[in-house]
Amino acid sequence: MEHDDTPHCGCGTTRHDRNAVPYCDYSTLGVLYLLWGGTVVPKRVRFGCVLCGKEFDRVTDRAETRAFV
Repeated sequence: MEHDDTPHCGCGTTRHDRNAVPYCDYSTLGVLYLLWGGTVVPKRVRFGCVLCGKEFDRVTDRAETRAFV
């Protein structure tokens, strides 16, 4: 396994691995817009590991969160 500065959990999962699960957080108005059937860019995306259950990374940059629409 390569060692770099990519955030990872204790078992080595990074946000690009199959065992990483993205959790999108939306603003209150964003949630309402989603309920009306709109498409909303999340304000934050958190990444958790399926294997160990820990949250290991968080993204708030609008350009990066746009990938999780």
